[in-house]
Amino acid sequence: NSFYVIRDTIRPKFNITFDGQKIINGDIVSANPEVIITLEDNSPLPMDTSLFTLVHTDTSGTQILHFSDPELQYSYIPYPNSKATIVWSPHLYDGEHTLEILAKDASGNFFDSTSYRITFNVFSEDGVNQVYNYPNPFKNITHFTFQLQGQLPDEFLIKVYTIAGRLIRDIVIPTSELRLGFNKYYWDGKDQDGDQISNGVYLYKVIAKFPDKTKTVTQKLAKVE
Repeated sequence: NSFYVIRDTIRPKFNITFDGQKIINGDIVSANPEVIITLEDNSPLPMDTSLFTLVHTDTSGTQILHFSDPELQYSYIPYPNSKATIVWSPHLYDGEHTLEILAKDASGNFFDSTSYRITFNVFSEDGVNQVYNYPNPFKNITHFTFQLQGQLPDEFLIKVYTIAGRLIRDIVIPTSELRLGFNKYYWDGKDQDGDQISNGVYLYKVIAKFPDKTKTVTQKLAKVE
């Protein structure tokens, strides 16, 4: 019988998450994140750790991560569901970090023409900052945006008041809907009774309750039709 041999030229599929979330440059992550890196391939050729290069840079310098390190775990599911999984569980110091990854399949196909490179920040102190609402002024709806750092709060509230100090809306955001780093929460511009608030200037207070402290930030918003 005649047959053809064709080189595998299909790139593997790469994915990475930090504590179950995809992040972008400049995001905040926890000091002890679970970073899961996967590479999926359609080839029967097995993948091993020699196909991966991971480089971590922080304020102390740059280092290549080694699979002998207990912070790094590797597992592989063979063909036809060929999938390599790396779990990185580091302890990170405060400051800016960069993670760069080179990965290829057993045929030498890299997942991209360039490496994966992400820069992120770590803050061990619990807090909430960069609190805004957008748009502001708003006509019908707006979004509250904020950054969380350290760890997720046990309770997170947004309270909207009139300028005279009367509470008109009490919003409780479940911890399950929060993440470290950037958050955005939709508000329909309605008060506690379900009515659209009147035109004017209001105050809103963001309250983040952590195990040993409570952080609050107060800002102004305006409703204009």
